[in-house]
Amino acid sequence: MQRLTKNRKAVLTRGWGPKTLSYNCLLHKEIASTKNTTISDTSTIALTSTINPAELNTREGLAGTLIERICLQYNEDANRNGASAIDRKKKRQETAKEKLEQHGQRISAGLLVSSGQYRIDDTVHGYVKRVEDKRKQQEQQAQRKRREAYFKLKEKVDKVREKCSSPDKWNSGELATMIQWFRHKGDAAIPKTVAERCQQYLEVCG
Repeated sequence: MQRLTKNRKAVLTRGWGPKTLSYNCLLHKEIASTKNTTISDTSTIALTSTINPAELNTREGLAGTLIERICLQYNEDANRNGASAIDRKKKRQETAKEKLEQHGQRISAGLLVSSGQYRIDDTVHGYVKRVEDKRKQQEQQAQRKRREAYFKLKEKVDKVREKCSSPDKWNSGELATMIQWFRHKGDAAIPKTVAERCQQYLEVCG
């Protein structure tokens, strides 16, 4: 909160400042419905011209300066409360809704507001439930994979034990299986040679 310059810029960018907020109020549907868009026929006739725009001076002198300023002001107004602002708002809402549907992010108040959701209702409950269901499904899949890997390894270990032979008579694959069965998290990687694997097996088995 001590960085006043950046905080003011952030407030202005988000449309929270007094001036920007006043412009955004004009986007409200009740206010926009009272906007007078009709033009009288006499005004239309007065503004009609048959001059070719290519013959006008639009780049040099006072005319060029005024036209440039008019275009800049028009673009600024359009970005603030015109079609561009409405399009950006719709795009933000669509992006936020996609993130909620994809469950890619934690559901926060900011994400809900960006999607146009201002109340905690059944829609929000549905988002939360789908995220929780997806999390549980991922946990179940991980547990199932660990269980399958365990029984697959146990089956290999039982086959090695059925031979009733000493470790020095096991081949490289059998040694790797037994090392993997007894090794703990943080142990060294399984070596490549038979002699080294036999030595590591005796070490991990104590």
